Amino acid sequence: MILFALVAAAWLIWVIPHLKEPKHVPPETRELQAEINKTYTRRAWVSFGITAPALALAWVLIWWGQQVQLANSYTSEATVPSYEYRAPFVVAEQLANRDLDDVIGDRAGVHAVQTEKTPNQYTSLVIRRGIFEGYEPVQMIQSPLVGAKNQTSNACRFDPAHKLRLGGWAPTDNLGYWLSFQRPFSFWDNEDAYGFCDGDEPVVVVPLKRLGGFWPVVTEHPDGAAVYRGGRLTVYGAGEIPSEIVGPTYPRSIAAAQRSSSVASASFMDWIFKRAGYDTAGETRDDEDSSGEPNAANALDFSLISNGGKGEYVTALTPVGVSESVVALGHVSNRQEGPGLNPYVVSRYPEALPALSTSENRIRSGFNQLPSWASGMRVMEITPAADGNYVVSIGQNQVVTYRMVIAQNGAVSLLDQVGAAPAPPKEGEGDPTKLSTEEVQRRIKEYIDELAKRADGYSDNAA
Repeated sequence: MILFALVAAAWLIWVIPHLKEPKHVPPETRELQAEINKTYTRRAWVSFGITAPALALAWVLIWWGQQVQLANSYTSEATVPSYEYRAPFVVAEQLANRDLDDVIGDRAGVHAVQTEKTPNQYTSLVIRRGIFEGYEPVQMIQSPLVGAKNQTSNACRFDPAHKLRLGGWAPTDNLGYWLSFQRPFSFWDNEDAYGFCDGDEPVVVVPLKRLGGFWPVVTEHPDGAAVYRGGRLTVYGAGEIPSEIVGPTYPRSIAAAQRSSSVASASFMDWIFKRAGYDTAGETRDDEDSSGEPNAANALDFSLISNGGKGEYVTALTPVGVSESVVALGHVSNRQEGPGLNPYVVSRYPEALPALSTSENRIRSGFNQLPSWASGMRVMEITPAADGNYVVSIGQNQVVTYRMVIAQNGAVSLLDQVGAAPAPPKEGEGDPTKLSTEEVQRRIKEYIDELAKRADGYSDNAA
């Protein structure tokens, strides 16, 4: 198809120079030139009529073939996995901005770099200011699940002589320049790169990709990782990355491509009319305002640690089309397991869950007595948790004030700092008509004081 379109395009290019204005030729040949122009004009239109549809069809078939290749990595299971809790991405991002201590530099994104022992850990690379400079430190961020108590942010600094970084201006400071010599057929996405501290030593990890398949139907595949530490650049193959290189070595961009390819999991016509596959829950459409929406800062491919200690990219899925009900959970390992694509697993819920926006509205309605709504408290993040449930983090800026759990049946319950539901009131205590005016006033004051303590992270019930 492509070859046919290229031949037609070449014929079109050959035809056009033969067209001449009759007034630019001798008078005795003008009639002949006019006939030649008509002939070649018809040929040009025929060539264009063939070339344009052929190229368009070829592009569609190539795109479909790429999607099908990715969709072949799909698998399904009936069991919905469980995940450890984590602080919201927006909290880590705010803390990264406001707790850099004496570090002078420009932050280059925030990444969830977790392990089984630290499922709530984020990191950020900070670029040293100046021309031809590298990274300044790696910032390690751990925020409490609720409140501000025990917030930690520490940094491990690079040697100023180690000047390589992604996006450098010249070969002397461009990490990608030197990486291209070691892996000339690999490429990478700067957004996939992250850093972490191995003790006091900063480490930069760049997940690599390559093209797999047969031209023109090719897709991205994992191709190992480049590790920059101690001023040295080391490249590992897809199955060679050592366990001490923690974090998401499987490129997030590949996981995103696998997730979006679900629309090609059925027939070609189903792909054309989008009758198969999934959309993503919580992702704001182009015509919608995302301000104040839950998961607005990080709606897709949550990096979470499963109860088995395995890191995964996790996304709540909805049916294609207008439905926003959550019907499945898509997840894929965030560690490279070999040169091929990691299986993208879809775990369907027995019954559809409410849309994330519906859950947010239920929380605001069912817990409208919480005093901080008026001062700007909002739902920061809704993420998958244990047993198919979802955990909701509610608060402001750097502090999560409350956490709630949304069960698979849509019921919402309040959690304390250690994840245990509050003890129910004793019999008779929940009826204010049986209390004196003084007792009602005293309890209101106690509740307000307690909520203020929890908002500051100094609750007497904190673990």
